[in-house]
Amino acid sequence: MPAKWQRFRVDAPEDFTPGMREALGKEVVEFIRRRTESGKDKDGGKFIKYSKAYINSKAFKIAGKSPSKVNLTLSGDMLIALDVLSHKSGSVLIGFEKGSEENARADGNVKTRDFMGIGDKDLENLIDKVRDNYGE
Repeated sequence: MPAKWQRFRVDAPEDFTPGMREALGKEVVEFIRRRTESGKDKDGGKFIKYSKAYINSKAFKIAGKSPSKVNLTLSGDMLIALDVLSHKSGSVLIGFEKGSEENARADGNVKTRDFMGIGDKDLENLIDKVRDNYGE
């Protein structure tokens, strides 16, 4: 079964210009990367621990991962690939390139450690940051 396309849409203010929407999307992506690397899911809760099989895997050992620090960054490629896919008036689409290896990794992770999304309060803070940076 192919991986589900991992993407989500955030609401952007209707008065945001294309540049502001792009900036908002980039801010959301960076927020998700930092949050994920700190071991928290889209709701701010801690990720569940890695399975014993994963901890004992060759890839885990080669990457020098810590069994106590769950942050979805085996190679770092998956989070780097998270990006703004598109935007239009009132919304920004964030996710992974459809069919990509990183999308498949994200699909596997989302099932047990959902990092794809942002809460309303955090989004509002980023909207305010974009407005401040554009002098509005």
